[in-house]
This record gives sequence, structure tokens and C-alpha cells, in this order.
Amino acid sequence: LHGPQVARLLAEFGEPLARLSPIEIRLAAQVALTGHLPRVDQLTLDQLVGLSSKAVTKAARRALGRLALVREPLTPKWLDWACGGASAESELIKTIFLFGADGTYRLHESIAAVAQSEHWLSTGEQESAHRELGGRYKARFRSAATESDVPGLLRDEIECVFHRTMGADPAVLEDSLYFAEQYDLIGRSLGQRGESLFRRGRKAPARAALKQATTAYERAT
Repeated sequence: LHGPQVARLLAEFGEPLARLSPIEIRLAAQVALTGHLPRVDQLTLDQLVGLSSKAVTKAARRALGRLALVREPLTPKWLDWACGGASAESELIKTIFLFGADGTYRLHESIAAVAQSEHWLSTGEQESAHRELGGRYKARFRSAATESDVPGLLRDEIECVFHRTMGADPAVLEDSLYFAEQYDLIGRSLGQRGESLFRRGRKAPARAALKQATTAYERAT
């Protein structure tokens, strides 16, 4: 993490720096890139977020604003979506602003809050991002429907409707009917699968399939 900047922090603040959290140290190192180093050990996390954001490009701030709208762990695919395929911005955001491992990351809630309060996305950009997210969750629902994992489908449906609503997307009305029809079809398919499994003596998987069928039918109504 920016070796010279971390060395400068240690030289100027020494022991007080040890009291900072990992994210505060990361952000302080990013602030050092601006050439201006205030008493970082006396700043709040929100202040550090604000200062560190000035050391990155507008495109990176916009990407962080888009990531702040995603309500699940972040994968490289989400980073690619937020950054529009720009690998330099993606790597910077992953290194400085995200936490996690093995391809799954989280954006600290303080960064997400500052992205909202300081309008890193304009109102139009935010609505557009919500609409894109609604479309992505509907596509994920469609691709997973054949696997009949009803709990996973429920999450995708909820996220789709949430983002369509936040994006003032009229497609949310059309989606409501679509999801009801899909759950009815999934319930029927799972019910048939459960009955077939029972006839073959496979009671445990049969019960699981019928339970998911019941959940799907309930969601359809």
C-alpha cells in the first residue's frame, strides 16, 4: 500500500498511528498522495473518507458511488460493472477502499454514506445505476430459475424490485407480473419433482423439493 506514503505516516505520527483501524490507515495513506497530511490521527473516519476521495479521479468516485448501491458482497463482476471495465480504477478501489479476500469484498458503510451525502453520483446517474442493477438482478433470476433455488430467487426478485423502484423505473409493474408467473411455473415443476422422488423412495430430497414448491406458490400469490 503506497510504501512511501505509509513510511511518511509512520515518521510523522508513529505511535498514534497504531491506534487507527486498518481502513483508517489505508485512507490516510491515500490522503498522503495529495501532498497534504493533516493530523490524521485526530480525524474522524468520515473526514478521512472525504479527504482520500480527493486523491482519486472523478471516475473512481463515480465507481464507488455505484458500488455503494449494491446490497450484497462485491465480486470482481460488480467491480467491472461499477468501473465500466477500467482495470486501473478497479485495482485502486480494491486496494484502498474495499475489504475482503478470495474474490469477495465489502465497501465500508462509512464510505458508502459519504458517497451518498457528497453526491459522488448525480441524481440522474444514481437513477440510471439503480435501473441497471434492477436489470442485472432480473437477468440473474432468469438464469437461476431453471435450478429452482427458491431462496436465491427470492433475493434476486427483492433486489430487482428495490432497484427498479429506486430508479423510478416503470418496468417494476411489468416485473411484478413476470415474477408471479415464474414462481407459479417453478412451484409446479418442483411439485412434480417432489412427487417423482417420493415414488422412487427418495423421501428427504422429495420433502426439500416440495417445501420449495410451497414457498414458490406462496410467493406467486
